[in-house]
Order: sequence, then C-alpha cells, then structure tokens
Amino acid sequence: MRLEARLRAFAAIARCGSLSRAAEELYVSQPAVSKHLALLEAELGRTLMTRGRAGATLTPAGELLAEFVLRAEALLANASRALTADAEAQTGVLLIAASDTPATYLLPELVARFGQRHPGVALDLQKATSAEAVEQLRAHRVELAVVAGVTVPPELEGEPLADDEIVLIGPPALGGRRLRRRDIEGLTWIALAGSEARAAVDAARHELERDTG
Repeated sequence: MRLEARLRAFAAIARCGSLSRAAEELYVSQPAVSKHLALLEAELGRTLMTRGRAGATLTPAGELLAEFVLRAEALLANASRALTADAEAQTGVLLIAASDTPATYLLPELVARFGQRHPGVALDLQKATSAEAVEQLRAHRVELAVVAGVTVPPELEGEPLADDEIVLIGPPALGGRRLRRRDIEGLTWIALAGSEARAAVDAARHELERDTG
C-alpha cells in the first residue's frame, strides 16, 4: 500500500506539474506529497523531478516512469467502469478529446453511428484546443484525441480521418486566377484567433510569398 501511495502521488505531480496542485487533487498536504516523492526516488535510486519557479519538471527517468504509471491509472479506471457496468460485452465509457472544428463538424455524425453500433458504450467528448487534446492523450486522461492541423508526436499513433478544404473569401477582383504575392500584400484577413484554420491560412500565405518571391 505504501508503494501505491507513492505512485499515486507521483502520477498526480506528473499530471499537474506542481506539488501543491497534486496535493489539492489528492486531498493531502504538500509535505506529504513531497515525502512520497522522496521515498519513491530513494527506492528507485533515480531523480524523477526537478523543482523550480515554474513548477515540477520531470527528468528523463521521471518521464519514463510517468508513461507507465499514468497508463496503469487509465487501465484501472477503465476496469472500474467495466465492473460497474457488470462487465458486460462492449460496455463502458470511451473518453475523447477533440478540437473545435472536428468536434463541431466531423464527430457528431460519427458519434451517432458509433452509438447505434455500440449502445452499451457511452462517449465522453471533451472540447479542447488541439494542443490540449494531444496533452490529455499523452497523460492518459483520454483514450482518443481528434484534432486538426497538428503533427502527431512520435510516441503517439495517428490516423487521418478526413481532408479539410479551406476557402478564402475576398474581393471579386481576386477570384478566378492564381494569387500572387502582390495580390495579397496590404490586405486585411479575418480569422478566428488561435484556430487551426488560421494557422493553415498563415502557412499557405507564407508559402505563396516564398514561391512568388
């Protein structure tokens, strides 16, 4: 049980990036969390975290351990949900994080079809930015992430779901021909701040400027 308490404390720190926030999550004191971490490091003979003004940062050894511990927590949570549902076939909860565009336009139809095929599985869909969704997946807080405009990290597996076409709306004078740099210079473009669509448009504009010199 002592080892379990140390691993739970370590998992909370890895998720929260802070000993104080980990203590709040576990409803214990911060000194207790610090003690669990120190005992775990002593038992393993490795430094798992470094502390600074920005919070707690995992060492390479800590990142490796966190991968196993967070995965184990996710498996235990799934097992608990399955047992609560009487361990019937194809029952439980599937946790998904999705960025705004796929959550709004792509997933509703897929979720409806999934629900018809697997009525015993509840879908818990959480909206997030693409970066947040990927981080939730890496931390094993969700089991799937559906994002747009993000390069899949090497430690995760990705599968393309759909191609997205972005259409720029501008004055009639720009229509019907290939745009050149002088066509877009000095124009004001409006896009949602921080969106994947804006990032894609900015990348296309930079590519256009490079190609046309």
